[in-house]
Amino acid sequence: FGISASRDFDGVSIHQPTQADWAIGFVEHNGNVQNHKALSWDSQSVTVQYFTGASTMTSYLVPGSPYLTFSFSGATPIFTSRQGAITSFNGQTLGTGASATVSGNKFQVVNSAGTYLIYSLSGSLSLTATNAGTITAGSQYNGVLRLVKLNSTSHQTILDQYFSNYPTGVTTDYVFSGDVGTLRFTWNVVGNAANLLMLTWPHHRIKMQNPNFPSTNSLSYLTTKGYMYPALGNMWSMAYNLTTITWNAPRSPDASCSKNLIAGLQYEIANLPAVTQNGDFYFFGGHLAAVSRLALIAEVVGRNDLVQTVVNWLEGSIGYLFNSATTAVPAYETGWGGIINRAGYNNVWVDYGNGYYNDHHFHYGYILAAAAVIAK
Repeated sequence: FGISASRDFDGVSIHQPTQADWAIGFVEHNGNVQNHKALSWDSQSVTVQYFTGASTMTSYLVPGSPYLTFSFSGATPIFTSRQGAITSFNGQTLGTGASATVSGNKFQVVNSAGTYLIYSLSGSLSLTATNAGTITAGSQYNGVLRLVKLNSTSHQTILDQYFSNYPTGVTTDYVFSGDVGTLRFTWNVVGNAANLLMLTWPHHRIKMQNPNFPSTNSLSYLTTKGYMYPALGNMWSMAYNLTTITWNAPRSPDASCSKNLIAGLQYEIANLPAVTQNGDFYFFGGHLAAVSRLALIAEVVGRNDLVQTVVNWLEGSIGYLFNSATTAVPAYETGWGGIINRAGYNNVWVDYGNGYYNDHHFHYGYILAAAAVIAK
């Protein structure tokens, strides 16, 4: 893990490559890459556990947290620098070949990436740092360690104040009221939920309702999307003014275009292909959505006499989705609990990976849009 310190703007694009500052693990892990598993996940986060025998390290990978959080059980933590030698550990300078052992519940380490803080939430432990680039606990540890990049000494105050409260997952929800949609993030927290320290991007901050924002001087990290600044609390509500556009454009076509629009419309509707069984969801859905627009355009230009032909075609086409003999038929996939193209349940190449949950938002969005036109 790490925070990229390289960021440039060429006048068109921002470039910020990924950067590894540190690696973390435990001495008992046998190095088998298969010895890890996802314990839980949600729409934003995942909890991953690494294990060998009875020794485990569980990491709560929750976006937006300034700290990384690791829970150890019967395991000896070890940190490995990915950015050169360790030059300082808790204020002790480490020259070539040197090491330092420190006991406590807070540690400060420096390598070429900068300064990181290590917090123990489960009492004192002993760590030995070597100039060669490792920090190793003196014995097996049972508890939680958190790490965070210290960009400025002035940031240490807020990091020291809130390190003991950590997120383990998040629920994402939304509600609508008129033309306002409110997006809600609610984090599951160990500790005091009101004192959960998270980071916001600019697009969060301008939409958050009743936020608890510490000073932007208290903590900041520069990312591709701009500076991230702190927010306190485990609940965010972000209100967005939604478009009022529904079926059609906000203004009618210019009168000078009507004759050509109607001529094109008549031609397209008169030459609709025969209703046939669909062979996939992707191209089938795109075609449905395109044809459904013809009915809406006909309504706008006052040619309601053309609408029913389009609706009949849509109904006939969508009907195949409910025919079990169809090649591409919706099926309930029990492994993950969703609707897929039955033909693709065991083949990622069918329908652009539909059976593996790729691109469902527009595969099905096309079909839902066409169904809405039928209902209209």
